[in-house]
Formats: sequence, C-alpha cells, structure tokens
Amino acid sequence: MDSGSSESSVCDRTLLRMRAAVADEASQQKLDLALLWHDLIGGKRKIHDAFSTGERWYLLLTAADAAGVACTPLAPRKRDVLVRTLLSRGQKVVAMELERAPSTIAFVLRQCLEFMGLSCAPLHLPPLLAVAAMAALGHSEVCEARLGALPDPDGPLIVVSVARLDARLATLLPPAEFAVARLLVDGKTHREIAAQRHTSARTIANQLRSSFQRLGVSGRADLLRYIVSWEAATTARLHQVSA
Repeated sequence: MDSGSSESSVCDRTLLRMRAAVADEASQQKLDLALLWHDLIGGKRKIHDAFSTGERWYLLLTAADAAGVACTPLAPRKRDVLVRTLLSRGQKVVAMELERAPSTIAFVLRQCLEFMGLSCAPLHLPPLLAVAAMAALGHSEVCEARLGALPDPDGPLIVVSVARLDARLATLLPPAEFAVARLLVDGKTHREIAAQRHTSARTIANQLRSSFQRLGVSGRADLLRYIVSWEAATTARLHQVSA
C-alpha cells in the first residue's frame, strides 16, 4: 500500500470513528453487555472497529451474515482459553493451568480474536470486549452499554460504548502513572506511549512497573481485569474513605 492510500485509510477510519461517537452521543438506547458477549462468541456479531476516547470505550459491530460469515459459535475449547485468560492473571497462568505452552495459548487467543473480527494481538484486546466478557461472567459492576446505529455504505453498523472504567485509577496513581496506564489500557505499545508522552520507552516501562506495583497487577491483561472487576471498585472506595 502506498503512502497516499495509507493516509486515506487513516482519514476514513478517523471520520468513521467521529461519526460513531456522534451517533452514540445521540442515542438513548441500552444494550445488555452479557448479550453482546454471547453474540460475539456465538458468531452473530463481528467487531468492525474498536477505539477509545478520553471519556468512553467503543466497539463498532456488524451482523455476521452481513459480512458473509456463517453464524458458527466459537469452539468450546477456544472459548475456555479466552475466558480463563480474562479471569486469570494472563496467558502464562492459563498455560500452567492447562499444561500447555504459552505460545499455544497465545495462538488460540489470536484465533478467538480473529473469530470476533479483530486482527490485534491478544495483549491488546479492546477494553470494552473485556467489560462485556466480565459482565457475562458476573465479574463486572457495569452490565449495560449505550447502543447506537450508524448508516454505512457497506452496511449499517452498531455502535456500543461505555464510560471508561479506568477513570477510577486517578485516585490510586500519581498523575503521570495514571496517564500512562490509560494509554496502555487503550492498547498502545510502550513505544507509542513514549512518542505520545514525548519521553523514552524506558521511562514508560518504569512508570508502568511502578503503577503495577501500586495496584498489585502484573501486566495489561491483569490491569484490565482489575479495572473491570468488583475488586477495583472496592479498592477505590476504600482508598477514598481512608484518604
């Protein structure tokens, strides 16, 4: 792809996301997040795009049949790996639980994400996907998302969003660590965060290491689980009471 085509694609995606945010803001409808999760693992919906703003996490969805994909559910063994990963402290823990190589777990997770329409690495799954999974499993205080619709030349898109749950980290982390943690939650790499923060990747790594120690987590997947679960809400409330 030449640079002109690449820039055009980025502009188109940016415009689509702006339109999605506007459509979402105007919506008064709600969606049960457990239902969203079951539609995704059941093959009924595919993720067209995932993005974040300073206030909300978003998913843009298509119907599976609209994308020409049969509504075949995710295989139970793959679903088990995905759920275990979301509930545990990451891929290495699941690998030990199932007595399989970490590379095998990573491969299965990538297959799960591709099944749902995503091309990202397992380490960068969208925050809202984690929220939906946790809601379906009874591990999230957030059970509903805002639901909107967006006309599109390739077929109508469903816009789903929730207010960012990582805002609560502001009471638990220093400002610089909080800002860096939010970018990590958004799926940014250390290098991308460093570029955005105008600092070095080593500084970002040190800030993340410090924030992980404060929160008692061991990486992005564990941080997501912490943010979405009741554990984080309880910790934040206790912190505010004792402050």
